[in-house]
Amino acid sequence: MTDKEKGIGLFGLVGLVVSSCIGAGIFNLPGDLSGVASPGGALLGWLIAGIGFLCLALSLVNLGEKRPDIDGLFAYAEEGFGPMAGFISGWGYWFSAWLGSVGFAVMVIQAFCGINPGLFGSPDAPNVAAIVLVSVVLWALTYLVIRGVESASLLNAIVMTVKVISIVVFIVFVLTVFNMGVFTADFWGNVAGNAAAAAGDGSGYGGIGTQAMNCMLVMMWVFIGIEGANVMSKRAEKQSDVGKATIIGLVALLVMYVLFSILPYGVLSAEELAALDNPAAASLFAIIAPGWGGAFLNVAVIISVLGSWLSFTILPAETSSLMAEHKLLPQSWAKMNKHNAPQLSLVVIGVCVQIMLIVALISADAYTFAISMCTVAIV
Repeated sequence: MTDKEKGIGLFGLVGLVVSSCIGAGIFNLPGDLSGVASPGGALLGWLIAGIGFLCLALSLVNLGEKRPDIDGLFAYAEEGFGPMAGFISGWGYWFSAWLGSVGFAVMVIQAFCGINPGLFGSPDAPNVAAIVLVSVVLWALTYLVIRGVESASLLNAIVMTVKVISIVVFIVFVLTVFNMGVFTADFWGNVAGNAAAAAGDGSGYGGIGTQAMNCMLVMMWVFIGIEGANVMSKRAEKQSDVGKATIIGLVALLVMYVLFSILPYGVLSAEELAALDNPAAASLFAIIAPGWGGAFLNVAVIISVLGSWLSFTILPAETSSLMAEHKLLPQSWAKMNKHNAPQLSLVVIGVCVQIMLIVALISADAYTFAISMCTVAIV
């Protein structure tokens, strides 16, 4: 089989971008954003985040077109500023990528707790069975990638399709019950702010600028993975597909994110959305479609998160093996097994995730702990 036949095509690269980004974050967006912003503040936040990530995506495309000979994001820093800059950039990305897997593992536990709380405990207090479950998933995904990165990327593209379908179903159902009166009742958060001021408790959203800024952590988290096609550029079937995949993926993500997070403001008030159990979208869908909605979206959450988790198993391993090829890490990290996968890198990442997973699950808010560390690391 030739290298071209083994390469990842455009659909696979788009799948890597979309599936890397759509994981735990999108299903918590209605609750996370309503806790810090009104509909107007959230829309302003999306405008700022959208422009920012569009600039990032176009920069990646521009770099890829001008220097198609460079593989891996860290290599641009190395090329411009030397080996130390390349190592720091690569190490930071490697660290943030596998930390993302911790957030996905926590979300899987929350979804399973929503389906069967008796067996796995509660979302805020998972039991030993829940920890064992995600540990098995962790090593199963690691084994899958060890068996071949290209085949894992194809599976990821299939999972992407399932994710998009479940998201579209949610958006369609929310549109059927959308109420413009509810949506505009406190569009800028003034009512909530005035109520908080009257109560003297110091809460409330604050000004529109404050609301938009408070949205940034949540919004940055759901775009982590937008660089996935560039990270995997060495394995692309055609280099020209890398830039196309990044732009296509970004546009699709922006449309889905805005609709998924803003439309719920027209179903429940911001205070009611913020009070929903995580995953907030599943809790809301259970209200919209009683009897089956909550279970449907919890299953979609599990499938979606597993797809992202698979991506975030591939990306740090690919980064560390490329760093070894550039002599920024020991050569053993670049050694490929018979399936053309960096086995040592994958095992090391699995051990790191396992340790951090145990730490995260005993923290007060495991999900916020995981995504905060991942977001800070990638910045």
